[in-house]
Amino acid sequence: MDGVYFRMERRGDGFFQTGVQAGRSQSEPFDLVIGSGRRGQTYLYWRDGLLFQLPVSYHVASKRWINSPGYEDGIVNFGRGIPPQCLDCHASGFRLERTLTGDRYAQDHRLGIGCEKCHGQAADHKQMLRPSGIDLCARCHSGSKDEPHAVPDAHGNQVGLLKSSKCFQKSGSLTCGTCHNVHRMERNPAVLSAKCGVCHGASTCKRGGPTECVSCHMPLTQSRLIEVQTYRTHRIAVYRR
Repeated sequence: MDGVYFRMERRGDGFFQTGVQAGRSQSEPFDLVIGSGRRGQTYLYWRDGLLFQLPVSYHVASKRWINSPGYEDGIVNFGRGIPPQCLDCHASGFRLERTLTGDRYAQDHRLGIGCEKCHGQAADHKQMLRPSGIDLCARCHSGSKDEPHAVPDAHGNQVGLLKSSKCFQKSGSLTCGTCHNVHRMERNPAVLSAKCGVCHGASTCKRGGPTECVSCHMPLTQSRLIEVQTYRTHRIAVYRR
């Protein structure tokens, strides 16, 4: 929209995002970063003990600034609050506390995704839990309450898609850890496709061979929230090409 633009500025030791619309501007600091930076990053700022999202995020693949997920183009909006449900997945520990002036996040929050996110808090390594099954991953990969449908997207229900697959239903033991090393990033389709060979022989493939399983049976789909991003569906099926 004409007359609407954003500036990313450095002021002293801090960084700020400024939005300008109809001659009026608003600037807020980059207080917290969400995202590893592999695909992208979005940014939060503190106000009165609560967190709000900055309207512009950075997309790594296209090397440019884009609308934050779910933000309408052409509108300067710095008032989108971040509820605890978001931080349940994007941080290791945030909790709201009630004060005389209203609710605010407690100061004992823990940033990033640490071991305790999956293994629980423990005084020493021996006390850490060893999670099993798919329910743990579902805590962050089964979509949001606002997006309950099984879709592959920024907040899509990938666990729901996997559970709808015949591979999952017939296996009886298939979990996220069957294909993914949960402690290491694995994005090579050929490496992931090799996991399919544990149950499926190469002779059953009529198309690209054992290195193309993921590309054919778990295709990339366009995001509805981020116009320049795709996500791989975890519904394993036969798709028309």
